[in-house]
Amino acid sequence: MQQNNDSSGSYVERVREETQAYVRKLIAENESLRLLMAELEAHNARLQREAIAAQNEIALREQQEQQLQSTLVQIRAESEEYLMQFGKLEQHNANLANLYVASYQLHGTLDRAAVLAAIEEIVINLVGSEEFGVYERQPESDDFKLITSVGMPEGVMLNTRSGNAERAAYHGETYVGGDEDAEMVACVPLKLDGRVTGLIAIHRLLAHKSGLEPLDHELFDLLATHAATALYCTSLHQRAVTQRLSA
Repeated sequence: MQQNNDSSGSYVERVREETQAYVRKLIAENESLRLLMAELEAHNARLQREAIAAQNEIALREQQEQQLQSTLVQIRAESEEYLMQFGKLEQHNANLANLYVASYQLHGTLDRAAVLAAIEEIVINLVGSEEFGVYERQPESDDFKLITSVGMPEGVMLNTRSGNAERAAYHGETYVGGDEDAEMVACVPLKLDGRVTGLIAIHRLLAHKSGLEPLDHELFDLLATHAATALYCTSLHQRAVTQRLSA
């Protein structure tokens, strides 16, 4: 009987020890799992911070890229504006050169035929007309006589006593037509000391030219004074030559 009690007590003690050992093992494993969990949570938190930092970096890069794109668009626009201004400057320089050449051609000779040829060349090549006439005021009658023309039918007369031609001939006002069906595209008075001494009546522009441009108005101003002066000088020269020959 005593032996059975000892055996039972030994068994219980062994079970208790094994249970305690098992509990300690569970506690140790639980502690190990807790530490692992804490480590994983710390690692996860670090990964989350890194992910947020990466997202912020991506957002910053996207913002910088948008700014660069905006700057690039602005630079392209400025570049196009500079190119446009450069083109206008080149055109302006070319216009000045054309005006200088035109002025030189008018005053480079005292030969009347050469001056009339220069006027024709200016109107044809610079203004761009295929049909026009140059008229000179006659001192004895105060009428205007056709002295040269390009592309005009024979017998065409310019009525300077009414309409737009009268404004140019007797009031010194340059006429510029805006109607395609108008009789003239423009009528430019040639003036010397404020007095109208001649007219350039432009009836038709070249086919490729749709209308008058700012340079044309500058050419009209140049012709209004320089052509009148050049023609007057040729008249004086012819008169002087005639007097010298008749002397």
